[in-house]
Amino acid sequence: MNTLQVIPFVWICVILLVTLVATPIINKLVPKFVNPTDGFNSRVLFTILFSVSILSILLTIIGPWIGMREVSLEPFQTFFYDWPRNFFSILG
Repeated sequence: MNTLQVIPFVWICVILLVTLVATPIINKLVPKFVNPTDGFNSRVLFTILFSVSILSILLTIIGPWIGMREVSLEPFQTFFYDWPRNFFSILG
Protein backbone atom coordinates (compact mmCIF):
# COMPACT_ATOMS: atom_id res chain seq x y z
CA MET A 1 0.00 0.00 0.00
CA ASN A 2 2.90 2.36 0.75
CA THR A 3 4.29 1.78 -2.74
CA LEU A 4 0.99 2.72 -4.36
CA GLN A 5 0.96 5.97 -2.41
CA VAL A 6 4.45 6.92 -3.63
CA ILE A 7 4.07 6.02 -7.33
CA PRO A 8 2.27 9.25 -8.37
CA PHE A 9 5.07 11.35 -6.86
CA VAL A 10 7.70 9.29 -8.65
CA TRP A 11 5.91 9.72 -11.99
CA ILE A 12 5.63 13.47 -11.48
CA CYS A 13 9.35 13.57 -10.64
CA VAL A 14 10.21 11.53 -13.76
CA ILE A 15 8.15 13.81 -16.01
CA LEU A 16 9.78 16.92 -14.53
CA LEU A 17 13.27 15.43 -14.81
CA VAL A 18 12.75 14.43 -18.44
CA THR A 19 11.30 17.79 -19.37
CA LEU A 20 13.54 20.13 -17.39
CA VAL A 21 16.85 18.27 -17.04
CA ALA A 22 17.33 15.33 -19.39
CA THR A 23 15.95 16.77 -22.64
CA PRO A 24 18.16 19.91 -22.66
CA ILE A 25 21.26 17.84 -21.85
CA ILE A 26 20.41 15.25 -24.50
CA ASN A 27 19.78 17.96 -27.10
CA LYS A 28 23.31 19.27 -26.46
CA LEU A 29 25.06 15.90 -26.33
CA VAL A 30 23.57 14.10 -29.34
CA PRO A 31 24.92 16.55 -31.97
CA LYS A 32 28.42 16.11 -30.52
CA PHE A 33 28.32 12.37 -31.18
CA VAL A 34 26.24 12.25 -34.37
CA ASN A 35 27.22 13.84 -37.66
CA PRO A 36 24.60 15.50 -39.89
CA THR A 37 25.14 12.75 -42.44
CA ASP A 38 24.44 9.97 -39.91
CA GLY A 39 21.16 8.13 -40.11
CA PHE A 40 18.07 8.01 -37.98
CA ASN A 41 19.19 4.86 -36.16
CA SER A 42 22.37 6.44 -34.83
CA ARG A 43 20.42 9.44 -33.52
CA VAL A 44 17.93 7.16 -31.79
CA LEU A 45 20.73 5.04 -30.33
CA PHE A 46 22.51 8.00 -28.75
CA THR A 47 19.26 9.57 -27.58
CA ILE A 48 18.26 6.36 -25.80
CA LEU A 49 21.73 5.85 -24.33
CA PHE A 50 21.90 9.38 -22.94
CA SER A 51 18.29 9.31 -21.71
CA VAL A 52 18.76 6.07 -19.82
CA SER A 53 22.10 7.18 -18.38
CA ILE A 54 20.89 10.57 -17.18
CA LEU A 55 17.59 9.33 -15.76
CA SER A 56 19.12 6.32 -14.04
CA ILE A 57 21.76 8.51 -12.37
CA LEU A 58 19.22 11.07 -11.19
CA LEU A 59 16.60 8.57 -10.08
CA THR A 60 19.17 6.47 -8.22
CA ILE A 61 19.62 9.50 -5.98
CA ILE A 62 16.14 11.06 -5.98
CA GLY A 63 14.09 7.82 -5.93
CA PRO A 64 15.10 6.77 -2.41
CA TRP A 65 14.40 10.28 -1.14
CA ILE A 66 10.84 10.06 -2.45
CA GLY A 67 10.36 6.48 -1.29
CA MET A 68 11.70 7.01 2.22
CA ARG A 69 10.17 10.49 2.41
CA GLU A 70 13.39 11.98 3.73
CA VAL A 71 16.52 13.49 2.25
CA SER A 72 19.62 11.62 3.39
CA LEU A 73 23.13 10.85 2.21
CA GLU A 74 22.41 7.13 1.84
CA PRO A 75 21.81 7.29 -1.96
CA PHE A 76 25.25 8.84 -2.38
CA GLN A 77 26.88 6.28 -0.10
CA THR A 78 25.37 3.33 -2.00
CA PHE A 79 25.43 4.94 -5.45
CA PHE A 80 28.06 2.70 -7.08
CA TYR A 81 26.23 -0.39 -5.86
CA ASP A 82 22.72 0.80 -6.84
CA TRP A 83 23.33 2.67 -10.10
CA PRO A 84 24.45 -0.23 -12.34
CA ARG A 85 21.41 -2.23 -11.24
CA ASN A 86 19.10 0.69 -12.02
CA PHE A 87 20.80 1.41 -15.34
CA PHE A 88 20.48 -2.14 -16.62
CA SER A 89 16.94 -2.60 -15.26
CA ILE A 90 15.83 0.42 -17.30
CA LEU A 91 17.45 -1.04 -20.42
CA GLY A 92 15.93 -4.49 -19.89
